[in-house]
Amino acid sequence: MRPQKRVKVTHVDTGDTTSKAMATPVKQATNRRSSKVKKSELVTGMPNEVFAEIAKYLSPCDLLQLARTSKHCRGILMSKTSRRIWEVSRKTHGLPDCPTDINEPQFADLLFGKGCSFCLASRTLKDPVFGLRVRVCSSCKASRLVSSTDLRKYLQHFSYTVVEEISNILSYTMISSGKNGDYFYLKSQVDDVKQELQALPPNSDERRLYLIEGKKAMRAALGSTIKLELWYSSKRSAEMFTKRDILQERRAKIMDNLKILGFSDEDLDDKFDNKEWKWQYILKKNHPLTEKEWGAIEPKLIQIIELRREHTPPKFHEHRRLERKTEMRSRFVWFRIRLAKSTWLKQLRDEVFWDFPCVKELIEENECRVPVTDERWLPVQKFLVEMDSDHLEREKKG
Repeated sequence: MRPQKRVKVTHVDTGDTTSKAMATPVKQATNRRSSKVKKSELVTGMPNEVFAEIAKYLSPCDLLQLARTSKHCRGILMSKTSRRIWEVSRKTHGLPDCPTDINEPQFADLLFGKGCSFCLASRTLKDPVFGLRVRVCSSCKASRLVSSTDLRKYLQHFSYTVVEEISNILSYTMISSGKNGDYFYLKSQVDDVKQELQALPPNSDERRLYLIEGKKAMRAALGSTIKLELWYSSKRSAEMFTKRDILQERRAKIMDNLKILGFSDEDLDDKFDNKEWKWQYILKKNHPLTEKEWGAIEPKLIQIIELRREHTPPKFHEHRRLERKTEMRSRFVWFRIRLAKSTWLKQLRDEVFWDFPCVKELIEENECRVPVTDERWLPVQKFLVEMDSDHLEREKKG
């Protein structure tokens, strides 16, 4: 039976000992939650000045996440008065300047947000489309963007001159697809510019001024796009090198731990592993190795090594044999060049060379585990010189 909770008992004091003994137990009302302050109230109850001062030390990515936690935080961080918070946060964390055509929260979302800017699909193009200030999935790329090749078709009811005017003041970006690429525009921006030009009379001063200002804005946007792409490329490279260093350090630590346990280099070689053993899956993680994780993966790695010892020795033996033959061949070729006048060496076929007992013995020593050094090559070299001398003597006698 499930044990009952203990009940705090109070008695009604009537001055009568009998009534005290017969008093009915009464649960004392307690409110445990009232003694604890909700975590959200720590933020919502905070003065805006204090909240703003603390928020400056968060990264723009953290500010985005904070703004999505409650209406109160969103009201503060998405207001125009919070611009200083975003600017200080951006500069503190070494981010590039915010483009003039978007605000600070939009800029932070462009850099750190996830999902398509239009449909919120999780899978998007590899990098943000900085030229258009969006992240886009393949579906929205087809429906929301228009390429420079298709722009004329999209504006088929307009003259070539108008199409040229529109394309000259629109922000654009290059998007590559395989070996091919094209410039793309936002259809919404194309439609906005199209409506503006329709409202302005041809050859009017207002139209000329609109086109001049539009071209200036486009050039300014292009300049900020180039800076953003350079910064993003540098950031990606730094992340790639950091990831590589983490992987190398993790792998080296795992290998060192296994060697301490007595395993050889061949035990740790996965070139002939079955894919189902998942050796690389365990090694290639994007985080440093901890003692707790080592305790979890050590039995798995030892199990894979036991499978490797059971199934791969013949393959490793053949691999070592090929290595020894390669070492032997390089020395044989060099020796043949030195004795270029020897007709016997020139006529010596490879299959005959590999059948010489001294060559076989050198290659197969200790199951092909001993490298062919200059010192170990000397007996073979001596044998070849003797064979060449015997050949010359037989030629003279013959």
